[in-house]
Amino acid sequence: MKRRKFLTTLGASSLLVPALPTLDWTSFAAVDAKAPRTLVLLELNGGNDGLNTIIPLHDPLYARYRPKLALPRKDLFRVNDDLGWHPRLNPLSKAFEKGGIAVVNNVGYPSPNRSHFRSMDIWHSGIPDRVETQTGWLGRALARQAKLKTETAKAFELFSLGSGSVPLAFAGAPQSVTALSKLEDLAAKGGKKQKLAVEKQLGGRASGSKDLDFIQKAARGALDMGERLEQTKERLKASRDKYPQTTLGRELRLVAALIRSGFDHAIYHVRLSGFDTHALQDQTHPPLLGIFASALQAFMDEIASASLDDRVMTVAFSEFGRRVRENASSGTDHGAAGPMIIAGGKAKAGVFGGPINLEDLAAGDLKARVDFRSVWGSIGKSWLNLPLEPTFGPKNAPAFLA
Repeated sequence: MKRRKFLTTLGASSLLVPALPTLDWTSFAAVDAKAPRTLVLLELNGGNDGLNTIIPLHDPLYARYRPKLALPRKDLFRVNDDLGWHPRLNPLSKAFEKGGIAVVNNVGYPSPNRSHFRSMDIWHSGIPDRVETQTGWLGRALARQAKLKTETAKAFELFSLGSGSVPLAFAGAPQSVTALSKLEDLAAKGGKKQKLAVEKQLGGRASGSKDLDFIQKAARGALDMGERLEQTKERLKASRDKYPQTTLGRELRLVAALIRSGFDHAIYHVRLSGFDTHALQDQTHPPLLGIFASALQAFMDEIASASLDDRVMTVAFSEFGRRVRENASSGTDHGAAGPMIIAGGKAKAGVFGGPINLEDLAAGDLKARVDFRSVWGSIGKSWLNLPLEPTFGPKNAPAFLA
């Protein structure tokens, strides 16, 4: 048995300095530290075009900058008097009207980087002013939590779904990450019979070798996880017809099954890729938003049917938005600030982070008016009750959580 089969271990720590206006978590309702809390990070990989996701209803500059890509006002679902969202997001409209979805506009960081890899590392590490690829913002917070060793510091379980690598956000956490690339991984993790067989081979005594003892401990941990994962299979069968048959639909169906099987004090990461819309965006971007909205709504419906909607929060984010002006290929190039969509949990319906200002751009990009670290800080501090670094302590901005 090899160590890498059982877990991903990551470690270290770092600090950063805030620069942009931020969201204030100090006004949020206190979290019951002993209650289960679930966070689902939904990464829109490739740079989602925020300006065609959340759209200004009355600004003539929108159509002027985007003669081919601008969406007709009549087709948009109004989220407030000034903004609407793309019609492909309409599966989420009922949830928005019921008060379960918040949109945070103009989110970014100082001196934006237009590289996919660098910008996504910034979002995951929580450090925009220097390169950090060894630890993530959640990993460091989880490590700080473990050091406190208080009665309320219950450890979160970490899950990475899909074929991509384990997210940098988890790096530095003392707990292992369970990676599930497909539904069949539930069977591959093994069950009770396999656990008993391997236990017999391992024996109950320490080997005297630190390396071998580590591998034995990891093996037992993995098999115990396999036995627990086996319990999700029946829930998966029961929910099959409720989800769109897309990769994201299947992955969120698995997340829901895991939550309902008892993995409800956990952080999950899933990806939806394809948002790098340099050409023919009107053909590629709408279907992606449709995939996102239909899968997320199915997930929210199942969570609500289990009466868990006040304990599960989903946060959709992208590494950057797109340029305001469309390009010659009927697409958009890499930009800067964009929106985040927060669903469930204690999210308050509405739009936060200010209006979209197309008259005040930075090198052709929407300006970042909300520091992304303040959104992470709001969620980490008020939702997950994690001890975050001081630089995630935001000040004087609207609260998007109840």
